[in-house]
Amino acid sequence: MKRYIYILLSAIMMLAACKPSTTPETEKVVMFHFGEISVETTTNSATITAEKPYITIDGVKLEDAEITLHYIGRGHDIVEYMEEYREEGDTIIFEVDNLFPDLEYTAYLILDGGEYGYKESDMIYFATEKLHNKELTVSYTWEVDAKGVMATINLSELAYLVDGESVDFDMIEVDYARKDSSQWISKQFFGGSIVDGTLSVEIPYNGKEYLEDNSDYKFRIKLCPADNTYRAITSAENEFKTPYAEITADIDAPTLSREANMINATVENIEIYYDGIKDHNYEYSTTAEYFFYYRTKDTEMWSMVKTSGVHEKMSATIPAKEGNTYEVKVVIFAGKEEVRIESETSEITFAPSTPPVSGGDTSAVIGTWHLTEWRGAEPSFDIYLDITDGVVTLYQRLESRAWECFVSSAAIEEGIIKGTYVDGVAWGTSYYVTTGDDTMTWIDTTDSTDISVYTRATLPEGITRAAMRDIQTPRFL
Repeated sequence: MKRYIYILLSAIMMLAACKPSTTPETEKVVMFHFGEISVETTTNSATITAEKPYITIDGVKLEDAEITLHYIGRGHDIVEYMEEYREEGDTIIFEVDNLFPDLEYTAYLILDGGEYGYKESDMIYFATEKLHNKELTVSYTWEVDAKGVMATINLSELAYLVDGESVDFDMIEVDYARKDSSQWISKQFFGGSIVDGTLSVEIPYNGKEYLEDNSDYKFRIKLCPADNTYRAITSAENEFKTPYAEITADIDAPTLSREANMINATVENIEIYYDGIKDHNYEYSTTAEYFFYYRTKDTEMWSMVKTSGVHEKMSATIPAKEGNTYEVKVVIFAGKEEVRIESETSEITFAPSTPPVSGGDTSAVIGTWHLTEWRGAEPSFDIYLDITDGVVTLYQRLESRAWECFVSSAAIEEGIIKGTYVDGVAWGTSYYVTTGDDTMTWIDTTDSTDISVYTRATLPEGITRAAMRDIQTPRFL
């Protein structure tokens, strides 16, 4: 039995010796190697230097591993990355030049072995430099050509300096304000407006907010550099003063008419200019005062009366006496200096210069008279007056070729003739009457420009009192 068992064990051992042996394959050892990493920064760049990382497979260096740099600024959402670097011996150097000043960054290297996987380096922390570590200044020269209500600021040698070196700027803002005000008025000017470092700025901007004359103002400028790593810089404040405005005016000569013993004076057009600007500021312009000045002709003393209404039309009533010729003009006092501006002078006569016909009857003007001048010109119509004692017969051809005849009773008192037609209609007005050798002049007592000059004549043939017309016909007297 024991022998049988021994033989069986021997057979089993022989079969085991004849079967091929199997051992499991060993897993490769992959290792990622990172060395020292250092960072140097400026305001907008960083130089990251690292021992070149590498991968080993079972102790053998993998030659084609990829290396990239990933970085992000604090508060930013997008991770940036770089694949380009330069090698110097056993080190690699990344030059990053799109950073923001005075900002903290985190970064890391990624070593990618393809089928063998990838790994990140330890986190790298750094911060860019602050701008105020550099001296930033604005340089320029200036002068102001100021008028009363406007000014031109001339800037030259404009420069934005970083540590004394000029850098490009692409925008300039010019602000101005009253010296005692914090309300600045601003306008921006871009590259095309600036030629060889010079810029001329006219204020006010767009014809609004005109300056006030004889007043103190200030201005400042702000330069914005093309490189956004540098901040915009505002200059110190500069002061200038406006002179008194040059004030001129266009004023029509007064139009004069008579009403009883008063002169009605009117002016239809008045335009005041401040440094050539018409009524640039309504409140400022209305500080002007408007007067009519008048005097008896050939005397020295002027009297004045303040007007009603301003600007486009004004008027006044001036007292007058019969027998005088008056001169009337407009006088305006405008601006802080109360500049005096005068219009041309107009004249009006209140009575004939020769003694008037007197008495209560018309005997002094008896005769036949032909109208030869009316309002300074030869009339385009025909008028004859046939005057007897106390009766005036009017013959006229106004609106037709046929003669018309109207009879009036008339009387002269204190050199003024008045009349009433036989149908009870009064004349349209009364007249001052003067006579010469063979002429007679009638002046409308309410309108001194209505002057009729008659010459002694005889009635044309064919005129009779039978030419009397309907009372609705317009009448010359």
